[in-house]
Amino acid sequence: MGSTCRVFFFAYVFATSMLLMAKARPLDLPKTTTSDLLARLKLDVESPDCWNSLIQLQSCTGELIMFFLNGETEIGQSCCHAIRTVSNRCWPNMIDTLGFTTEETLVVEGYCDHEDDQSTPSVAMSIPKQDSKFKEISGVFSTLDTFNFQGYSDIRTSVCSKSVVEFSYGIFSMSPAMRRLAVLLHSFSGYGVIEWNNLDMILSHSFLSSSDDEGIRRDKFLEVPQIVWGLNNQKIAFARACLTARMLNRTLLMPSLSASLFYKEIDRLQPISFDKVFQFDKFNSLCNGFVRLGRYSDLKNETGIYDLQKGSGRKWTVERDMEQLKQSSRGHVDEHEVIRIVGKNPFLWHDHWPVTEYARVFECLVLVDEISKEADKVVSKIQQMGRKLRSKTDMVQSNSDVDTGGSSLAAAPYIAVHMRVEIDWMIHCKKLEQRSGVNQICSSKQEIIERVGNIVSSGSPSVVYLAVADSLLNDSSILSGWKNGLIPFEKKKLRVDGIYKKHPYLVQSAIDYEVCSRADIFVGNSYSTFSSLIVLERTQKMMRMGIKNSCGIDVRWPSYAYNIPGESNGPQKWMTNMSDSSLQAISYGSNAISC
Repeated sequence: MGSTCRVFFFAYVFATSMLLMAKARPLDLPKTTTSDLLARLKLDVESPDCWNSLIQLQSCTGELIMFFLNGETEIGQSCCHAIRTVSNRCWPNMIDTLGFTTEETLVVEGYCDHEDDQSTPSVAMSIPKQDSKFKEISGVFSTLDTFNFQGYSDIRTSVCSKSVVEFSYGIFSMSPAMRRLAVLLHSFSGYGVIEWNNLDMILSHSFLSSSDDEGIRRDKFLEVPQIVWGLNNQKIAFARACLTARMLNRTLLMPSLSASLFYKEIDRLQPISFDKVFQFDKFNSLCNGFVRLGRYSDLKNETGIYDLQKGSGRKWTVERDMEQLKQSSRGHVDEHEVIRIVGKNPFLWHDHWPVTEYARVFECLVLVDEISKEADKVVSKIQQMGRKLRSKTDMVQSNSDVDTGGSSLAAAPYIAVHMRVEIDWMIHCKKLEQRSGVNQICSSKQEIIERVGNIVSSGSPSVVYLAVADSLLNDSSILSGWKNGLIPFEKKKLRVDGIYKKHPYLVQSAIDYEVCSRADIFVGNSYSTFSSLIVLERTQKMMRMGIKNSCGIDVRWPSYAYNIPGESNGPQKWMTNMSDSSLQAISYGSNAISC
């Protein structure tokens, strides 16, 4: 769009200069030549207001792009007027020069022609079937040739009295036409779809040369360092490694995860194979055509390994990192069977990918049956306690001749609270508040208990499962002070701590993650990676159900952030912003969350 703006500017300067030159000094040109020039530039008196319409069209480009990209089917009257003026009375091919295909131009012009015939603007296109232009448009939509969206894309086309195309989040594969639109988008950062530093990645080797039919190359591999730190830091690091391999059009060699949690003593880390935690074959099946995992036994060892040193420090910018990756995707580096990235943990690599692409990888991570069954046991125990509590309440109400309304014991819901109040977290978040100047990171026990209590109205008792650090299991204060009807349990009181003790730290976290993600209501801290990834998963579930926001309505899978006050002194409702151009807010936390 920057180049288009420059064309408009130079054309305008050229036209103005010609007029001034014509007035400043006499030219030995016949008057007809000047008038012809003015006519061609649409500057004569008889021409319509072409240049003003062209300037208006420039400001409408973002609106046109959103019309195609995310299902916004309403184009403003002023934009339609500019399109009709420029196309019909000034320069018929001008829309094409902006990068739109002939089919896309037909769709836009057909929409605007139809809107001009309506007394009130319509949100959806409602063009009579006998209209020949409608047949052309519906043909474009029915083949969906222009809209080659995959992954999370949810394309629903209805052609009866109107044709509506809705696109939900996740643009993973673009047709050439959509790529041209993406090029224009970098000038419209307010739309939050694609930023310029991601555009190079979108147009890189892997995106342009690898179709889903071809898949990721199976004879070229990427090796990364051992993935470390907490469960969700490791999931982010793993996804970043996958997306790096995707950009290089390489299979990612199955990395080692870390079963223990040591932030500084790297030599004390206990490696654990990826397939001991997540299902290897299931991952490749779910992510087929997007990213791929390989085993070291797949190597043929026909060439040497190329060591790619990741830069570090302030001078190693996002741009330099991207340039290194692009150079590694071609030439002599790409000839090597294995590129081995050496240096820092992938979690600390520069981020070049939008939330939707990380989410695509996360969806392919399925726990092995052994761990999943352990989570089943914990959830079953929580639900069992909920049924017992409901049963006691129903018995009391029955003895008091109170109608229970046929409450179902099997439907006893539970709330999961990721309560971060352990000492090391409180020290960390207090320092973070001081450095960032944000006072909505830390929350006291009392503050969490009070805000969670304001989510649900008093009624049948509900179990509150507290996902807490082991250091808090002997702290009785976290179990007291809860609102009447909310019965708190942590794994020790629930008598499932034995399930956790059998496993290393990483697996314990995976069990707790699964228990929290399945809860009827989840409440966490927006500066916790654990909480943020749970909310991301729950947001995906809601969006698959057609729920795009949870503001002011009761929804399935609601999530809240207790560190940010919401309505009625409760926690802030929380859905992941799937249009974020990076994982920054999830990786490091944010108080800029919404429903």
